[in-house]
Amino acid sequence: MNSGTARISVVVPAYNVERYVESALESLLNQTQPFHEIIVINDGSTDRTLEKLSRYAGEPRVTIKSTANQGLGPARQEGIGLATGDYIYFFDSDDLLQPDFVERISERILTEENPDLIFISSSVFHDDELNLLNADAAADDQYRRMVTGSFASGLDACKAMLDSGKLSPSACLYVSKRSLWRDGLKFPSIIHEDDYVIPRLFAAAGKSVVTDMCLYRRRIRNGSIMNGRGSRKHVDGYFQAFRSTWWVLRKTRDPEHKATLKRLLAGVVWLYFYECRRSELSPRPMEVLEMLCVNGSVPARDLARASLPSNLRTTLRTFRALVQGGQ
Repeated sequence: MNSGTARISVVVPAYNVERYVESALESLLNQTQPFHEIIVINDGSTDRTLEKLSRYAGEPRVTIKSTANQGLGPARQEGIGLATGDYIYFFDSDDLLQPDFVERISERILTEENPDLIFISSSVFHDDELNLLNADAAADDQYRRMVTGSFASGLDACKAMLDSGKLSPSACLYVSKRSLWRDGLKFPSIIHEDDYVIPRLFAAAGKSVVTDMCLYRRRIRNGSIMNGRGSRKHVDGYFQAFRSTWWVLRKTRDPEHKATLKRLLAGVVWLYFYECRRSELSPRPMEVLEMLCVNGSVPARDLARASLPSNLRTTLRTFRALVQGGQ
């Protein structure tokens, strides 16, 4: 720590964001207290993103590294490898930060005596808004935490956010100790990498803080990963997130934490089938079977839509009824 400011490294993957990257970086540079460092990973952009980034190359706290296109998860990993701060924050290169982000996070880190995780809230704004840096955020509580407090562990914080109905796994909505990322915790090269990582992060973290302060401003725009058309890759990402959550659940012994992870698991199962519907794709039979065996149930209407032989579908319905009857 230095003069009451935490050493926070911000990692910024950037891919084809020529329209947005300058305003995004300006919001990082124009903080009331500075970031320890700003690490930008140009992830193989094919537009003028790198040209826009080049004007920041002389900034003393800014590091710019270009790589072949790998995707959001590997780009974040590149940034983690370069980071030297005590904490890491992941920032999307088409969004904005409130100018007092570092100041407020530093205050919480000092008053809460160096927690492992700090979860924040976000407002949203739409791409067609004018004067973006000064425009009022759109009235939307989708990324609000609706809870504030300090918790003994990441999984205790997870339970509180599940209880509030506002558990967003977005990596842009938490600040984490860099030391958490040293023991095999990493972002995979899939879509929905945040859903894959979050159960592992919860399980690895000790003291965690949740705040309803809106320090992040998410841009809603066409063509972003968050708002793009569904595909098999989106479905596969949620299935990998399901397996990641199940892996953490198997290793957890505390009964209350196991109950929390089961709720998280059920949520990922719902997202898998929701993505199938959104993408107009049939669930894969073996994936349905695995989720049914692990989770104990799947949405009935989605089971009916799965491309399953009729005899296997009947067997699964029977199994589902037996499981539910034994609960």
